[in-house]
Amino acid sequence: MNIDYEYFKLYLKYGISYLPNTLYMTLISLVFGVVLGSGIAIVRTYKVKVLNPIFTLLLATLKAVPTNLIMVMSSIIFTRNFINITKVLGINMKLREFNMLYLASFALVLTSVAMISESIRGALLSVPKVQYDAGYSIGLTKTQNFFRIILPQAFLVMLPSMMSNVISLIKMTSLASTLGVMDVLNGCLQKSGTSYRFLEAYLAAALIYWVISIILELIGKLLEKKLNVYRKQAL
Repeated sequence: MNIDYEYFKLYLKYGISYLPNTLYMTLISLVFGVVLGSGIAIVRTYKVKVLNPIFTLLLATLKAVPTNLIMVMSSIIFTRNFINITKVLGINMKLREFNMLYLASFALVLTSVAMISESIRGALLSVPKVQYDAGYSIGLTKTQNFFRIILPQAFLVMLPSMMSNVISLIKMTSLASTLGVMDVLNGCLQKSGTSYRFLEAYLAAALIYWVISIILELIGKLLEKKLNVYRKQAL
């Protein structure tokens, strides 16, 4: 197996140039995933009437549908209704002028909501019932009890799975190519078709993803270490 390091470095450069797109899609899906996923997790944990079965069915649907299928369906629905959408928003824009990066981010948000919501719900359920009772016994309201006692404990449990979710979202951004959006993987591959040096392109993309994953793992371990220190001090 011969590797041409000149091609490898060239493809690595192309992949890094599209790293902002990958990070942008990851950040958008993470932020909205945490906000929406937290709300859904709280509703399901506390079994809020009416909303609980609706959100349970919604998450089951999102988890059952592959991310690339969500992207394709989003693209079809969006393009067919683009004119109506622009009229409602009062925007004068043609479809070719629209940046599909935003649509890819939207599709990733739907996937991230399902993943992150389950992580948050699992963390909330891991807190013993006696912790709830302890908060109520000192006169805390449900809201105060949640933010002061339950959430800090749940966050420590939630952190490892959340970091795994972030890494998964970064890798999922490669599916944005179905919408014509360039990311790290497709950036590495864009020139390999003319040289037929596909191995170098895939290795370059793998290296970028590996470095990002290692950095996130280190950040996660540092956060866990910090939180464990505070937890021991509290005990």
